[in-house]
Amino acid sequence: MLGRIPPQDEIDELLALSQEFNDQRAMAEHVLNYGRGMLHGAGRPDLARPTLARAEVLFSALGDVWTLALLRTDFGILALLDGDLDEARRNFEQAQTMAIALRDRFLEAEALNNLGEIARMANDDRAAETHYTASMRLCRQLGSQVEAQRLIHNLAYLALHRGERDQAHAGFAASLAGFRQAGQQRGHAESVAGLACVAAHLDQAGRAARLWGAADAAHTDIGTAPWPVDRAERTRYERLARTQLGDAAYAAAYTAGAALTLDQAVAEALIV
Repeated sequence: MLGRIPPQDEIDELLALSQEFNDQRAMAEHVLNYGRGMLHGAGRPDLARPTLARAEVLFSALGDVWTLALLRTDFGILALLDGDLDEARRNFEQAQTMAIALRDRFLEAEALNNLGEIARMANDDRAAETHYTASMRLCRQLGSQVEAQRLIHNLAYLALHRGERDQAHAGFAASLAGFRQAGQQRGHAESVAGLACVAAHLDQAGRAARLWGAADAAHTDIGTAPWPVDRAERTRYERLARTQLGDAAYAAAYTAGAALTLDQAVAEALIV
């Protein structure tokens, strides 16, 4: 967890103190923490991008290869948010190479998951499954439960692509249970949205619309947004629901879903 994101004036004061005492590492860490807070916590890639670029310069001067590998992941996420899959892939591949050289299995697992996301976005499900499975193996070795749930969630989308609706439902339900146990609210919303996609695939358009409404409301409550790859999945299945319901009925069901509590949405989502 990133915790509180300090305001810019506080960051400026800390940087001034770091410069006064010639503490280059402290200055670099302040810049890094602010940039990562803007990207991962506040959802402000516009502020994150120049700040993380500055952090890269500072950590390059320090020769801190581990942090530079971490930054490659952040730059990959920024490119993914921009829709530049080639640039995102290059950054994630560099992060993976650096993680292997550093023998950091956590960073390697994260890079593999992100490469799976790029492959899924590019409709290369075979490559996506290879990356996700390799990342899952590392996460289980490391005991990283939250990241393992995320991979179960990602693999459930691949099952849905194959028309394996029962397997997809089971995967999203399992990831939802894991996220709830870990208290990971964003994971709750993402899993509910995944189960909405299953409902749309089952021609349960009204239910799908309600669940997307509930998922979006949950994202709003916690200050997050759907991940770009999952947003693309939703666009695919939302067309099915809108075609079946029509725009007016879809909007009514969506609005009704947005009024549900997350627990109510979860209960509806888990109905088989």
